[in-house]
Amino acid sequence: MEETIILLSNYGYLRQLANKLTHKEMEVIERRLTEVFSEVREEAEKAKKEEKERKAKITEYIKMLKQDGIDPNELSLLAETHSSRKKKRAPKAPKYRFIDSNGEERTWTGQGRTPSALTALLEQGHSMEEFLIINL
Repeated sequence: MEETIILLSNYGYLRQLANKLTHKEMEVIERRLTEVFSEVREEAEKAKKEEKERKAKITEYIKMLKQDGIDPNELSLLAETHSSRKKKRAPKAPKYRFIDSNGEERTWTGQGRTPSALTALLEQGHSMEEFLIINL
């Protein structure tokens, strides 16, 4: 993409390209570029207009809040306190129980990386079903 921009910004390259193209091909390229420029310009103007309208609405809402005796900064504080209250999820119950190489009993929930001790047991020919914890 950068190469294209560099080439299209170079008068010498454009002249070489113009010498290789027919008049009709150049007109087609000119028309397409003009259409693209118009579309980009319209989109930029539309975005600018929408942003201006958005800012006007915000200003209007701030004025309404002040008329009702509410400090707009209180809203941001209120939003911060609500968003910071994330619920902690309960730890997941272990799904597998096995004995590691030190003779200690270990558990694994089945999520994340398989513990190296369990991987070693699986490589020795054991199956995952052997270590499955059955809750009765």
